[in-house]
Amino acid sequence: MSDAAPAAGDAAKPAPLKNPLITGPIVPTLVGLATPNVLALSIQSLVVIAETRYIGRLGTEALAAMALVFPLIMLTGMMSSGAMGGGVSSAVSRALGAGDVAGARALLDAAPGASHEGGGCPVLAAVRVDVSLAAGDLAGARRALDDWQPPPEDLGALVRRMLREFAVLCAEGDHRGAEAALTWAVAVALGERLRWPFVEVPDALRGLRRGVAKASWLTDDRLWETALRLEPRLRARERLLDPLTERELDVLAYLPGRMRNQDIAADMFLTVNTVKTHLAGIYRKLGVTQRNEAVARAQEIGLL
Repeated sequence: MSDAAPAAGDAAKPAPLKNPLITGPIVPTLVGLATPNVLALSIQSLVVIAETRYIGRLGTEALAAMALVFPLIMLTGMMSSGAMGGGVSSAVSRALGAGDVAGARALLDAAPGASHEGGGCPVLAAVRVDVSLAAGDLAGARRALDDWQPPPEDLGALVRRMLREFAVLCAEGDHRGAEAALTWAVAVALGERLRWPFVEVPDALRGLRRGVAKASWLTDDRLWETALRLEPRLRARERLLDPLTERELDVLAYLPGRMRNQDIAADMFLTVNTVKTHLAGIYRKLGVTQRNEAVARAQEIGLL
């Protein structure tokens, strides 16, 4: 696990982080937050007044030209303030929700600031990890996670990062480290009762419902139902009396391609007997006896 995540032993009983916005004195906190914004807006207003006065002396044609260009200037300003990152994040999330991993990666690659150099756009940090995981690129997911270092005072970003740490460690097979990351994420979120970041990673909610970490405020049915609505694949698994495991879902994804068991085993770095065991579990849970029937059943309930 990266430096941002605590060791498993240290994370057994982490203390909730205190947020100065909640625990600090009200008036000094407000003044401290407002002062930089007031100064910046004052300087910006003075600059705009000076520019308008100067252009006004040039004549009405210059003023008309300024009015024509002003919307483009505002659009550029909003894009640089993060609106572009938020829009790309939404578009990528919709593509992932529809199962279009290739489309999601294409959107992310074309987005301004999507490069990993220097960490890229912070708004897209979580999306980079999600897309890499969805594409089965564990190395890319780990690289994106290591590049993402949110500031300590941004508790929401810290929780989102630790939840992606949990997801990546689960994919890597480090279940003890994943449990430590999830426990730490719960501890950080406790101070402000942050719930929405957990909906972004439904498997984290599933782990909490299994009792991986104590967080009764995160395990109510309404939050779980919200996660099911946002993640069709998760809802499909819930429809089964005995849901498929993550490994069985990985094997299931190979079945439409007509690959032999030996090829699936080689591609997944498993033994042929292990693949046969997973196939037997898939057939049993889906209530089928053949590969074609398994593919048809999985497509029917939304697993493929």
